Amino acid sequence: MLILASIALLVLLEVSTRRKIIHTQKNRSRSSSSVVLQRKSTPDLAKDTACIDEEESSVIRAFELNGFYVQKLTLSEDRGERLGENSNKSLDDCLQTGKASIAWSKYPPSVQGHPWQRLNSIPNQDMFDDYAVITQALSEYSNENNIPIEFLPGIHQANTGLTFQGNEISLRAYFLIASVDPLIVLYHPGYLNTSRSDGTKGVTGLDEWEIDLNQYVNRNSNVFTTSIRSNPLDHIHQQVMDAQSIIVSSLRSKAFVHPASMENGFTIIATDFKIDAKLNVWLSNIESNLHFSDNDVTKSENDDQILSSTIILLTSIRKKESQGEPIIPLKQIGRFRPVYTDSFQFRYKFPRIVRTQSTERKRQR
Repeated sequence: MLILASIALLVLLEVSTRRKIIHTQKNRSRSSSSVVLQRKSTPDLAKDTACIDEEESSVIRAFELNGFYVQKLTLSEDRGERLGENSNKSLDDCLQTGKASIAWSKYPPSVQGHPWQRLNSIPNQDMFDDYAVITQALSEYSNENNIPIEFLPGIHQANTGLTFQGNEISLRAYFLIASVDPLIVLYHPGYLNTSRSDGTKGVTGLDEWEIDLNQYVNRNSNVFTTSIRSNPLDHIHQQVMDAQSIIVSSLRSKAFVHPASMENGFTIIATDFKIDAKLNVWLSNIESNLHFSDNDVTKSENDDQILSSTIILLTSIRKKESQGEPIIPLKQIGRFRPVYTDSFQFRYKFPRIVRTQSTERKRQR
């Protein structure tokens, strides 16, 4: 199912970006991926684009371009050959070695296409991979809006982390940027990553973990409020949703600055959170360059849900755009839950349980 969902998503990308080629193209390999990008001036392949050899697969990236369009990027199917010790090669190098071919087009305004036909990518999504950029943006957001950022590790973080069957854990959850204009961001639950004492790692489904979590809360019922005791897993979900909405809001002016006239993109981003003994969540990692695989059954099933729901959701959005209908309200969103739109920001307000210094001194006596 995961493979079928991945293929369907690739088909959706190809269909949504298919355009008539006006300029010539160089055919140097068999597999192709059509995209539309804009350039500021005459294309400079060496400076404006890069061919990156990643996991034995050549990938071309080209962003923030005005005036000219990259009509077709054609990649080599030969994944066994490395591009050399330097993993970052200019696109010109790739073209010279036959690793890729490219076609340029110059479109008059009347045939630029509709927003739902443009490139499905977010040029600045790499910001979500830079933890320093995120923490700086969150700090500025906190100061400007007088909002405490409680999910970043700091002096109030409890020393004791929650465990599952004696193993350290972190929660992986996702958010889908389904549309840039209007900006629509949705949360999707993930799974539990476990780190064993022997150094190996594993994956646990949230349904399995929830049983252990409920037992843990019941054993420590005096620590938690009635609402948390009634559904501790949802309490954790809502904290993550709150954190994701704040992250998106803090990066709104940096990561989503491109107008809809250029492109209307989407991407899936993963967030990892540590969970302490008080069920507080703490951001530990954000990743935008995701790799979906079948290596683990639990992870594969979760990835299949995300990809399948994403295809259905994006198809619905593109259909509404093409028919001139309002995108919101969204339907058929599966397990996705809205966290941020142009008119809505999810917030979860609750008394965060922290271990104070006085409490710590009492525990040490």
